[in-house]
Amino acid sequence: MAPRLSVTILNYNYGHYLAECIDSILAQTFEDFELFVIDDCSSDGSVELITSYSDPRVRPIIHEQNLGFLGSLVQGTEELSTGEYVAVVSADDFVVRPDAFERQVAMLDEHPDVGYCFTGFEIIRPGESTQHASFEHDTVLGPEAAFDEILMARGVWPAHSGTVIRRSSYDAVGGYRRDISMPVDLALWFDLSRTGGLAYAAVCGHSWRLHGDQMTTSKTQLNLREIAQVVTEACEQGERAGFGTGGLTRRAIGAHFGAFAVTEAYGGSRREALRRCWAAVRECPVPALTSKRIWVACVRALLGERLTGAIAGVLRVPRSIARSSS
Repeated sequence: MAPRLSVTILNYNYGHYLAECIDSILAQTFEDFELFVIDDCSSDGSVELITSYSDPRVRPIIHEQNLGFLGSLVQGTEELSTGEYVAVVSADDFVVRPDAFERQVAMLDEHPDVGYCFTGFEIIRPGESTQHASFEHDTVLGPEAAFDEILMARGVWPAHSGTVIRRSSYDAVGGYRRDISMPVDLALWFDLSRTGGLAYAAVCGHSWRLHGDQMTTSKTQLNLREIAQVVTEACEQGERAGFGTGGLTRRAIGAHFGAFAVTEAYGGSRREALRRCWAAVRECPVPALTSKRIWVACVRALLGERLTGAIAGVLRVPRSIARSSS
């Protein structure tokens, strides 16, 4: 019989993180899963580590030719996974709580119309970590409310690593998009939210590690361009669904651009925050320059803690954005 949950680890030269990632999944209290560890032609000894595991749930997939992030992602989720639910974990992340998947699967079982369930997460940077919580309690939102929260980036933030997705819902919306290369998770959250809403388990279940080797850091301009595209199309789709989002495009793009910049500014990466703000202005000047969060990120990056709280209060930026755990 197929396992209930199929988990895919995506790895490319993350061997120094990989054991922690695999071990955290094997330690889950929810045990009915299969684990595909896809190595996309690493040169750092990752293959030897992956093939050293004897647990029958670990299934090494070793590429002879590099498929890239999206190719590996689709392979794991669509071609290999057989479970009722699917989840993806980047090899540089890990599952924080041993009951994370158990909590998420239970919520999806309880709410069969909902397409995905995520948790709070730990943001890990060199030398420090903070936690982000989207809600204080276990929460289920219907399609219109869920779509609105994701669209306007009010602090409801599904991390890609560890979010559990109902396979039938994934298939119904067409899965990961092939016409973009980076914010494929954001595009999927829009589709799943619009059609079935969202579920949130109020625990710090997973991690998100920030470091300079990540694709979103090295290709900031492309990432912003594709975010603007995805958000614009989401506003159009929400309007067709009767959600009244047709006039929100500028605000929504600015909100998503600003969320990334604020994350960097409050996490100590002040130079990176300013770089992201400038990249946002270059990509979409009007949404960026009219975004309260962009201005808060700039102030925080330039002044540090001094005056930032007061300015954020004047601009009425949500507390979930103007704090280090955002």
